[in-house]
Amino acid sequence: MNHIVSKAVINCRHTYLKLCLNRISIHHKNKYYNYFSHNKVETYSSSTPTSSVSSLEKLYKKSLFIINNKQYQPINPVDNDVKLKMYALYKQIEDGPLNASSHSKPGFFDPIGRAKYEAWLSLGNLSKEEAMKSYTSIVNHMFNNNLPDIILPDDKNIGSTPAPSLSSTISTQTPPSTSSATATAVSKSSNDAYRDLKEIVFPNQIHRTFSDIVSKLDFTKVIIKDNGVQELILNRPNRGNAIHLPMWKELELIFDSIRASSNPSIRAVILSGADGKFCSGMDLSVFVELQKVAQSEVCEGRRREGLMKFIKFLQDVISGPETCGIPVIAAIAGPCIGGAVDLITACDMRYCTKDATFCVKETDLAIVADIGTLQRLPKLIGYQQSLELTYTGRTITGLEAQSLGLVLKCFDSEMDMMIHVREVADTIATKSPLTIRGVKQAMLYSRDHTVNDSLEQVKLWNSSCLFSDDLIEVMTSTMSKKPPVFKGH
Repeated sequence: MNHIVSKAVINCRHTYLKLCLNRISIHHKNKYYNYFSHNKVETYSSSTPTSSVSSLEKLYKKSLFIINNKQYQPINPVDNDVKLKMYALYKQIEDGPLNASSHSKPGFFDPIGRAKYEAWLSLGNLSKEEAMKSYTSIVNHMFNNNLPDIILPDDKNIGSTPAPSLSSTISTQTPPSTSSATATAVSKSSNDAYRDLKEIVFPNQIHRTFSDIVSKLDFTKVIIKDNGVQELILNRPNRGNAIHLPMWKELELIFDSIRASSNPSIRAVILSGADGKFCSGMDLSVFVELQKVAQSEVCEGRRREGLMKFIKFLQDVISGPETCGIPVIAAIAGPCIGGAVDLITACDMRYCTKDATFCVKETDLAIVADIGTLQRLPKLIGYQQSLELTYTGRTITGLEAQSLGLVLKCFDSEMDMMIHVREVADTIATKSPLTIRGVKQAMLYSRDHTVNDSLEQVKLWNSSCLFSDDLIEVMTSTMSKKPPVFKGH
């Protein structure tokens, strides 16, 4: 039933879009049309200075006149694509390249405006001369390379406007002077404010990249594929990829950057460890350094407050995969101990190899696990199973992790696992990124709320974000039988 309804909606949308496009006219209401069609040569002052008009410009103006005069009917048919192309070329010639920052894209319910906008935008920085050549070539083809013979006015009158009287254009008052330095400062301040605000509202449009971040990483490795899949590798193999303080800071930087930018180049993240070892948990050197820092504060209250801030820092880093807005898939080979269990429970999906081992190690260290395991593990494998693993601190294998539901699937080798994980990530990367973010939010919300509350949340999401460019892309690609290409973040 849903398939039938969806097909009906797409068919209706297709018909509506065709009807709208058919309304796009090839006629451009402009000064040349008004001048030629009404023969008001006398309204153009003969005192206007003569300017040389190139043969290309003459041909362009002749083409405009023919197109805007309905007595001339094209010999060859003109489809919607040609109409859009002519409109875009006309705007490029008359107004120059489209400035996307000053011309907002028409909304979902204005398909004609959107089609015109995109056609004009697609011309980029095409020169006026090249646009004229393309425009005249199209018009020439419409008339089988045999344009109607018309007589154009003298060069001096083509495209000119009535000459106004001097008294109406020249003011005797001296305009107020403005310091160029002040004007520059005001302009710079305005630009900075605009950029700062846009960084908050639409951060991905500031053209962020991870190149500056990747160059700062020493203990994590980031690989970004062309399709938007990012591989994040914990890279301290000589220490079992244990997380010491510098690695904690790098993980914070990476997930904060993904969260802040909604970077269009990132559609999914694969988290793994170098040299077939996922992660042996928190490096004990962190506790040694923490003890030294605590001793530097004599006030017991402030010392406890500092410890609370440090735990909150660790919690926020571990929550990075959950809060970054992008699907994060954990690929686990070898040991996954202590803090590593906290980390994988914050991921969206988990896969492992048969030689993988899992252990909630904090109990053996006389620590109550405090950065995510006790909160997330019960919702993955159940309350009693979580208690048994936490109370005893026993190690389980990859196959047992699969049977408990901690991982989706257990593979014979790391190579087999990575092939499957990359296939999953590649598939996610082909979907609408806006929709994927909405699914992730809805799933996380439903995990922590009632069914009714969750239905309310997803209702608000879809009423806010349903009508998007991605929805139009899916509809148009379905009609053209091509895979959708999502350009936005």
